[in-house]
Amino acid sequence: LSYKMRATYAKESIFAHFRLGILRVIWYKVLINAVWAAIIVSIHKYSGTAINLESTFITIVNVVISMILAFRTNTAYDRFWEGRKLWGSLYTSTRNLGRMIWVNTKEQSEKDILEKKHAVMLCSGLVYSVKHHLREEYGFDHIQSVLPHLKMKPRKKYNQVMDDGEVTLIDSPEPRIKTNCPIDVTCQIGAFLTHVKDKTLMDLQVYQASQNVLLGIVDTISSLERIQTTPLPRAYTLHLSHVLWMYLLMLPFQMLKYDWWTILVCSLSAFCFLGIEGMAFEIENPFGYDLNDLKVDLFCDEIREELESLTESAPPKVAEWMLPETTLIQ
Repeated sequence: LSYKMRATYAKESIFAHFRLGILRVIWYKVLINAVWAAIIVSIHKYSGTAINLESTFITIVNVVISMILAFRTNTAYDRFWEGRKLWGSLYTSTRNLGRMIWVNTKEQSEKDILEKKHAVMLCSGLVYSVKHHLREEYGFDHIQSVLPHLKMKPRKKYNQVMDDGEVTLIDSPEPRIKTNCPIDVTCQIGAFLTHVKDKTLMDLQVYQASQNVLLGIVDTISSLERIQTTPLPRAYTLHLSHVLWMYLLMLPFQMLKYDWWTILVCSLSAFCFLGIEGMAFEIENPFGYDLNDLKVDLFCDEIREELESLTESAPPKVAEWMLPETTLIQ
């Protein structure tokens, strides 16, 4: 972990049991179970009616719930871990693309240097656009607020005009309404690569390698979208919730032998089972604002700082770090 991430986790650990624990999400459900258990115990104790049941129901349903919860948790964590791996792949590809643009693009004027620097910072803008796209926060305003020196806006759309039976494409003054911001940014980066290649400022091999990295980024974005847009089927989560609540509501009837301790036993059981379900629900979409989601804001800030640091000085020259021949011979 980076120093910034370690510092963040260190600060969180002080209040981890209160801020990051699942009790902040399920406390009212546990309270409902405790009140229900208290009502059942009171009826059993003061009405003179025996409403206790045999514990066979617990044995049967407990096995089913354990299997369903295990599958639910494993599926949610698989999505969380795959999201982290894909975000790491995006991180690596962005680093490589920024380095290739900054080091392998030749410079003939100050304008070339400025264009190259803006292209490198556009790579960090790409990461921010992916983050907001996964959070369903569309548009270029989020990138513009982080990188104000870049003019990010939707490109104009084409209109078709019939002229003597021929189709002519002209630019419309209105921007496209629907746009996939990350893909739009990759198009702008690709346009820059083609621009410097046409000006012979980038070798063909480097151009092809950079385009391959860009293709890998698009593939990663598509995989991230797959995680974000394909949650666990709603019917499965609803059935799990129904079975779980059926179990918890029937539990006090089979724990009445513990008298008033039944309330504590049922509350602890509700905390355990509902906590597992709540954790799975919270981490299955790891790109949001939940406290246990991936630190995507921190990831974006780090890549921006790295690329900004990269462009603060000219690309390294061999003569700057190469030792003299006499030193090498000795």
